[in-house]
Amino acid sequence: MSKSRRLYVASGRIAGPVASLFLSVYTLLTRKQRVRVIVENEHHEILLIVNVLRKRTVWTLPGGGIDRGESPAEAAKRELYEETGIDAPLSHFHYLRTIHRSESQLAFSAPIFYVAVQKKDLPEKPHNPREIAHIGWYKRDALPTDTAPFVVDVLNTY
Repeated sequence: MSKSRRLYVASGRIAGPVASLFLSVYTLLTRKQRVRVIVENEHHEILLIVNVLRKRTVWTLPGGGIDRGESPAEAAKRELYEETGIDAPLSHFHYLRTIHRSESQLAFSAPIFYVAVQKKDLPEKPHNPREIAHIGWYKRDALPTDTAPFVVDVLNTY
């Protein structure tokens, strides 16, 4: 990792708790719905990411806020591309269900979509290093120990 990248990640880790709290409060106040995407490759591996703004490493599913005038499926497609560089066709995104969880005592709900891709669809070079600190493919029975609990729940019910 380059010196400038380490500095950026370190600053993200410092600012992360404040940014995470702001995002949670903003989501709660605006009732902005968020979306998550289960991305699976031909080897039945699941794509997980770590956001730069987290104060500690937490592996989670790609996703984010749904913009005004945007359908949840469109948001899933956009967020997947923004965070990973994977540009799957909208018709490949399949709605599974909406989860309702409480995280850090702030409630959220998120439609969950599923998309199957080829492992080679993930660019070799990080697509969005300003937002994503780590990205990787994992077997369902070999997820990182620091995977977000809601991810485990979602994967166990899908």
